[in-house]
Amino acid sequence: MTRSTPEDISRSDDEDDLPEVEWEIVSQRKRIPEDLRGYIDLPVAILRVSRSVDRKIRDSHQPDIAYYEQLDNLLPNWAYAIPDPKSQSTWQVYVPLSQSHWLAVIIGRDRNGSVNLISMFRIRSRNVQSRIRKSEA
Repeated sequence: MTRSTPEDISRSDDEDDLPEVEWEIVSQRKRIPEDLRGYIDLPVAILRVSRSVDRKIRDSHQPDIAYYEQLDNLLPNWAYAIPDPKSQSTWQVYVPLSQSHWLAVIIGRDRNGSVNLISMFRIRSRNVQSRIRKSEA
């Protein structure tokens, strides 16, 4: 594993150039679509996944593992991205799955500039609409 500095962590667009950090699972890195990246002003196109987030999704959200594994294919279908009301460095991204369900993908930047998956889970359409209304108020 290559040691990385905060500057290294946040400067690359290419997954192969982005240095590995000790807490991440490199094989679970996700690609952030360019339009989403621009919309929420992210410095990199790679979404890192920590061991703890991977474990939480696999243990607590077992029905959602297939979505997690296919996140690269699902993220280009994002429809909404809103700032998280609890954290300035976190965004809630919503991807429609069906008429009744969406995928909530919570993305955050850490103090080193790394862009990380914070959480991911299915959410009902009415709850997405409620969150969007609250963000516009």
